[in-house]
Formats: sequence, C-alpha cells, structure tokens
Amino acid sequence: MKLKTILIFLLLLPLSAFSQQQEEEDDGEQVYEETYKHKIDSIKKFLEADLDDSLLKKYYGEIAYFSQIPDTIIKYGNLSLPLCNKTDYFLLGQNNYHISQAYRMIGDNETAHTFSQKALTCYKKINYLIGIAECSQLLSYIFDDLNNLDSAVYYMTNVLETGNRLKDTAMISECYQDFGRLYGQRELYQESEMYLRKALVLDSLSHDRFRYAIDLFYIVQLIDSQDSNSVEAYFLARNYMTKVIAVLDTTTSYQKYLAYGTCVSVYNQLAKMTNENKYADSSFYYYKKAEPFFKTSGGLSNYRLFKMNYVDYLLYYKKYDAAIKVMQELEDTFNEDEETSQHADFYKIYKDIYLALGDYKNAYFYVEKMHEYERATYNDSSLSVLSEVKAQQISMLEKLEREKTEEIHNADKRRLRTLIIALLVGLGLVFRIFWIKNKANKDLSEKKQEVENINQKLLSSINYAERIQRAAISKIEDVKALFPDSFVFYRPRDIVSGDFYRSGKCGKYSVMITADCTGHGIPGAFLSMLGLSALKEFMVTEYDAENPGTVLDRIRDFIKSTLISDQKNKTVDDGMDMTICCFDFEKMEMRYAIAEQIAVIIRKGEPIKLKGNSMPVGYYHWEKDHFQTQIVKIEKGDMIYTFSDGIPDQLGSNKQRKFLLKNLVRLLTSFAEKPVEEQCQILEEKITDWRGNTPQVDDMTLIGIRV
Repeated sequence: MKLKTILIFLLLLPLSAFSQQQEEEDDGEQVYEETYKHKIDSIKKFLEADLDDSLLKKYYGEIAYFSQIPDTIIKYGNLSLPLCNKTDYFLLGQNNYHISQAYRMIGDNETAHTFSQKALTCYKKINYLIGIAECSQLLSYIFDDLNNLDSAVYYMTNVLETGNRLKDTAMISECYQDFGRLYGQRELYQESEMYLRKALVLDSLSHDRFRYAIDLFYIVQLIDSQDSNSVEAYFLARNYMTKVIAVLDTTTSYQKYLAYGTCVSVYNQLAKMTNENKYADSSFYYYKKAEPFFKTSGGLSNYRLFKMNYVDYLLYYKKYDAAIKVMQELEDTFNEDEETSQHADFYKIYKDIYLALGDYKNAYFYVEKMHEYERATYNDSSLSVLSEVKAQQISMLEKLEREKTEEIHNADKRRLRTLIIALLVGLGLVFRIFWIKNKANKDLSEKKQEVENINQKLLSSINYAERIQRAAISKIEDVKALFPDSFVFYRPRDIVSGDFYRSGKCGKYSVMITADCTGHGIPGAFLSMLGLSALKEFMVTEYDAENPGTVLDRIRDFIKSTLISDQKNKTVDDGMDMTICCFDFEKMEMRYAIAEQIAVIIRKGEPIKLKGNSMPVGYYHWEKDHFQTQIVKIEKGDMIYTFSDGIPDQLGSNKQRKFLLKNLVRLLTSFAEKPVEEQCQILEEKITDWRGNTPQVDDMTLIGIRV
C-alpha cells in the first residue's frame, strides 16, 4: 500500500501548536484521560453539592475542556451552554469549540461546523485572537474533511493572518504545515512544497525539534505523492523518517506511533523495489512497535490502514494464507452500510493476493468490487483511480498492455482558453490592419483611396470592439439594481478602454470591482477582456466574496500564466490594478482587497483612505505571496469611491500639472453629501475645466456608492 495512504493518520489527527494539549501513550495506550482523571473526578465531586448556575456552568465547561472522550465532551458542553448568560462570550465560545471538536472526532462534520461557527462568533465579540485562530483552524480541518479546499484554505488564511498579528512563529509554522498538507492532498505539489519548506525553516530557526520532525513527516508524504515509483525517492523518505524517529522516540506522544506506522509502509516499498529482505525485516520491526497503539488507540480507520500495510509485508514473503487470514479479520470490521475509500484499497490487496496465487477468477471478482466502490465515491480526485481499475480489467481479461489515461480537462477552462485565443487572434488582426495602413502610407499618392478604406475598416472594427467591451462590463441598470444610490463616471481615452468595472451578487454580498489595465486603447481593451473573463471564473461564490484577496491571487496566476513570453528569461510586465469591494449590508461591513490602487470612504465630511497591496495583478519583481483581504465597518450615509489613476494623472492646461490624488480626495469630500447624480455632474465639469485644451491622458473611471 502506498505511503500516502498510511499518512492519512496525520491528516486525521492534526496538530495545534497554539492550543495543543500534549497526549501521552504507555505501550500504545493513550493515557490522556488518566493524566486528567483526577481533575475531572475532583470537579465531579463539586457537582454533588447544591451549586448555583454560575458555578455549574463553569464546572461543566471544565469537564468538557479536560476530557478527550467525545460523548463526555458533548454531554457536559451541552449542560454548560444553557446556563451561560448571553454575554458569557468566552465560556460560550469555549463550550461550542470543544463540542465542535468532539463531533469532528466522531465524523459528524456538519454538526461540528455549526458549533465551530458559533464559537467563532463568540470569540469575535470579545476580540479573543487565540480563540479566533483556534476556531478558524478547526473550520479549516472540517472543510478539509468535507473535501472543500477553497473554504479550508480561506479559514487557514485567517489563522495565518492572526499569527502574523501576534508574531507567533509556532502558529505561523503550523499554518504553513497545514497549507502544505492541504495542497499536497490535492496534488498541488509546487504550492505544497513551498509551504512545507517555509515551516521547516521556521521550526529549524526556533529549534523546535518536534515540529521539525512533523515537517519532515509531511515532506515524506510529498515525496511519495510525486514519485512513488522511484527507489531514490523512497531512500530519501527513509532518511527523513530516520530523523523523525530520532526525535519522536524520545517523546511519549501519539505521533511516535504514527511515525512507526509510516516506517512500515516506507520499508515495504523499499523491499518490493530492491527485493532485499532487510527492508522487509525493518518493516516488520516497526510493525511490532506500533501494533499495540493501533490495536487499542489508533481508531478503526487507522487500524485498518495499518493492518493492510502489514499484509503488504506478508505478500513480500509470499505468506498468502496468513495474508488472507488478516484480510478476513479486517473484512469483519466493515459495517454493512459503510461506504468508504478504504474499500477500494482493501479490495485491491485482495486482488493482488489472488493474482499472486494465479486465481484469476477471484482476482477479477475483487477488481469488480474495487470498481463498484470507486463509482460510489466518484469525484474529481478519484478519476485516476478509476482509470487504473479499468486498465487492470483490460489487462486480465484481454491481456493487453495498460494504456495511459489522458488527463480530463475542465470544460470551463477549455472555454476560457478558447476566448483567450480568440482575443489574441483578434489582436493580431488589428495589428495586421495597422501594418497594412503603414505600408499603404508609403505610397500615399497611389493608394489614397485604399488608405481611406482601411481607415474606415479600422474605425468600424474599433467601434465594434467598443460595443463588445460595453456588453462585457456591467450596465448602469445592473449597478443601480445592487447599489441604488450610486453613480458611474466612465470616460475611455480612446474608443475602447483599458479601464473596466463590474458589479455582481455573490451569495449575500453585493460586489463592485474597478480595474485599470496596463495601457489604454486597443492593448488595454484586450487586457480588460482577459480580466473580465477571469472574474467570471474566480468571483462567483459567496466564499469568493468573503476572501477577495484570494480572488486577486487567482487572477494574478491566470494573467501570468496566460501572458507568458516566448523568450527565455524575459517576462511580460502587463497586468492590471484592481479594487474589489464586497458589501455585507446585514453586518454593515465591507470586505475588500486592493492591488496598486486606493479607495476612499467619506464619512461625515471626513475622508478615510483604504490602502491595499502595492503590487499589480500580474508579474511584479517584488511581489508578495498573497493579496490581503481586509474588513472595514460601514455606516449609513457613507460614500465609498473607487477609481483608476486616470483622473489624478490628468494634465491641466495651466502649466501642465497633474490633477493629483489629494485634489481628487478634496473634491470628493466637498460634494459627498450631495445627490449622486449631482456629484457625477460636478466631477465632469471639474475635470473638463481642468483639462482645458489638453488631450485626455488616460482612461478615467470613478465609481461612487452611498451606503
């Protein structure tokens, strides 16, 4: 069985550096309950007395806090909750948090999600940052269990932001670990390795040997996931695990036994690859060290995985009868109605046993069973497994060589790629027209009529492109539908524009986006179409609106991968500045992310500048890993203005000076109390007066929204 399967142990039992209560084992048995049993018993003695509610809620909560038994946590947590006052935010948060943990331990993630959200709300009421981080981390784990990567990353990003605010290196390191684990599970290896290496550096600098060992643990998983057929990769994994064991052997933590279980898998793989008995013997050595733990304390799911790795060892030595006996014992542990991905692994081993025995009838039977359970759990992540099962059927029935399955492409990405190609082809046609025009100008006397025709065609093409662009950006009526008290000042320098704006509804959020692409005219317009296409992909759901910084990250990756130079060591610097504002009018708050722009709130005659990240959405030499999502409270009557740099950069006829940002903010402040239609008219008049006879320098866009 592959190493990544055994490492599910780590995924099921994630660490928490900032809320971890160290668990201890004795000959494989967890003794956490024994460690705190005297505390729990002493608290229960107090409960025998006639206590008022203020003490009862405290003692019930403490039992839930100290216990590690899910039923006990749920029982006493729920006894404490109704005794709490509405303002007991800390105790309410603590009870809900521990109840959520308990439900996750028993696999009820939906209920766990409900309680963890309640806990998060309570901790936010008192701005308890550690509690907020703990709840966000737990929510990330819950969404990871539900295979919802976006939400898992979103909540882990909140933990990372809190860690940075607290300057807590342990919290930051653990976030990097979790990001590495999340991305590694989804086969996003580059992102996974980046975060794991960051965690490794932090833990090395802080001399945290325990966490350093866990970092290596996850890197072993990454090695297996990327190159599981390489002997060199497994030797490297073996070397890493040697370091891990050297650290964990000195502890009494449950991670020690997980490491032993991982070594069983690593040495099994080395034995099969090298055909050397010494590696199989090492596998059995670690199996005996870990068996008591998995038999009594590892949990049923983990126990099955561990025993299936032991069957791999038996198969290496051709102990088929013993292997079948272990498999029969494991088969009894599956419930009749239970459907789990472990079924596929289980039947695969059965298939391998009967293939080795030459019993092709039974082998084919278990391949069919594999296929049955793969269909039952069919999703994007199981496509490769399904392809492997079908290939095995073809191999046994028709004795044909396996064929490599082609990667299944996402239909939306194909559509987007088609749009990009169409845009680039269109750009080529426009420049072709320019080329023809220039060539024609060389012989103007002979081709005057031709030039006039070309000019007319070019103007018609650009006018048509302007109609396409106007259709792509939001209509004024659509903006008004979401923001009734608003105006849009949109003035392209040329017929088509490098500026664009877009409004939309994402769940409960009303979203307004203002963007300014590199250049103006035709080049800027083509970039704007790329940006609008990307927004249709990445700004869709309520989660997207909750985390606009992540949306900017995705658009940046899309722009950079699309505008790749065909010359080595040369990058394309085109991109866009963008502001994303997501309004939650129920909570009266705005979540926003800004790339190389500034937005302004005018509140009661005072301007509040909202700044984001000083980097564009595109290639940037000093770029940071992520754009930040920020939150600001909004009030009734606030005017929010987002704009491109076209107005501040506009030159005036008087000494050719720029209008400047400070003058724009002063102008907005002066008329913010007026009706929005009047504001737009004043802005038009002011810019026209400023320009005088000076040509418009750049595209101009400014959006005003009154809360």
